[in-house]
Amino acid sequence: MTDLNRRKLSATGLLWCLIWLLLAGCVDDTTDTDGPCGADGGAAGWTTPEGVDELLAVVGTDFQTTEVSIIDRANMKVVSAAFLHSGTRVTCSGTALGGDVVLGRRPAGDGSFWLIDRASGVLTHVSDEGVLGQVKTAGGWLANPQDAIGDGKGGLWVSRAQRDVKAPADAPRGDDLVHVNASSGEIDHRIGLSEHASLADAHAWPGRMTMAGGKLVVPLASVAPAVGQLGQGRVAIVAPVARQVNQVLTVAAAKNCTAARSAGKRVAVVCSGFYKEPDGKRYTFSKILDLAVGATATTASVAAHASDTGTTRGFGFDLALDGDGRGWVITDGDLTAGVPDALWQFDLKGGKPIKIADASGPFAMTSLWLDVDRRRLWVTDRGAKDGDLLIFDMAGHGVAEPIATLDSNPNGLRAAELVGF
Repeated sequence: MTDLNRRKLSATGLLWCLIWLLLAGCVDDTTDTDGPCGADGGAAGWTTPEGVDELLAVVGTDFQTTEVSIIDRANMKVVSAAFLHSGTRVTCSGTALGGDVVLGRRPAGDGSFWLIDRASGVLTHVSDEGVLGQVKTAGGWLANPQDAIGDGKGGLWVSRAQRDVKAPADAPRGDDLVHVNASSGEIDHRIGLSEHASLADAHAWPGRMTMAGGKLVVPLASVAPAVGQLGQGRVAIVAPVARQVNQVLTVAAAKNCTAARSAGKRVAVVCSGFYKEPDGKRYTFSKILDLAVGATATTASVAAHASDTGTTRGFGFDLALDGDGRGWVITDGDLTAGVPDALWQFDLKGGKPIKIADASGPFAMTSLWLDVDRRRLWVTDRGAKDGDLLIFDMAGHGVAEPIATLDSNPNGLRAAELVGF
C-alpha cells in the first residue's frame, strides 16, 4: 500500500514499507542480474494463449525483489507466473527491477504496460514480445516516480514525488510532471509542482494520476521534507497539450490525496489522511472526492468520509470507479489490534459506504482494478490462503463474496499491484 502514498521513505521503518508508504523505496535492488539477453537485447516476454487478448499484469514484491506475472482476466487463469523478476537481465545494458516497483495506472492501449521502479527512477516498457525499452527519469538522483500515463502519441507523462536538493541546479530534480519523448526516451518537458504544495518548503508530492476531459488529474499530498507533517490535500488539473497547470483545488479537512480514478466523465480522488495525526484522528482527514472536470474549470465535492464507515481507520491508497458513479476503496487495518483491512463500496451521489468484505488481515489489500465490461472487481490480498487475487462480481449492490480466487504466482511473491491492459 502506500501511506504518504503507499511507501514513504524509511523514516518510519519496515512497518511503513509493508503498508506501502507514499514515499518510495525501502530497498534498491537493481544491481544483480543473470541470464542472457534476448535476441533483440531485451528480456523475453510470455506466450499468450490463442484467442486470449484481455490480460492483467500483477506485481508481487517482498520489498527487496519484484516478480511480474500475467493473468488471463477473461478466464481468470494464470498465463505466465514470474516471467520477469529482479534477477532478470532486463536488457544487455539496462537496469534490473528493484524491490519497490509499481505499475503505470494507464496502460498504453497496445497490449503493453509500464513498470515504475521508484528507487532507481527507471521505467520499463513491457509486452508479450518482452522488454521493449527503458527510460531513466531520475538522472542519478532521487525523484521517486509514482505513475506514468501515455499521451496517445507514444510519449509519457510521469509524476515524480520528491525533489532532490543534491541534483544539479539545471536538472529536472523532481516534485513535478515530466514528459518523456516517445522516440528519444529523453525528458523533453517539465512542469514543476513545488509551488503548489499547501505547506511552505514542502514537496507537492504528485501521486497516481488519471485522465478526464482531456486533462490530467493529479492528486497532491503536500509532504514536508522530514515526512513529519502534511498540508491540506490538493488536486492539480493539468492541460497536457498546453503543458501547464490550469487549476489547483484545495480540499478542506482532507490530507494525503494520493490517487485518482476516472470512468467516463466521472473522477474520484482518495485522500488517505496522515498516519501521524494526533490522537489517532487520521480518519477525520480521509475522504473520497467527486470531481467534475470542465472545459474551463473543475469543481470538487466530498462524496464519502472515512468516518462514515463506522471505524476509526482511514482509506487506503487505491480505488476503483465505475461509470455509474459507484466506486470501491479499502480501509486500512490495525496491526496492533489484529483488525483486517476491509473493502468498501461508495457512491459519488452520496450516502454512507457499504462494507463488501474483510481482508485476510491488516495491510493485506493493496490494489484494486475494475473490469468494467464484466463488472468484475479484482483485489489483491497478500495474506489470503486460497489465492492472492480476489475477484468479485459487482453487477449487484452491497455485500459480495468473491466469485473466484486466484494465485497469481503459486511459487513466488504475493501480489501487491495489478492493472488490466
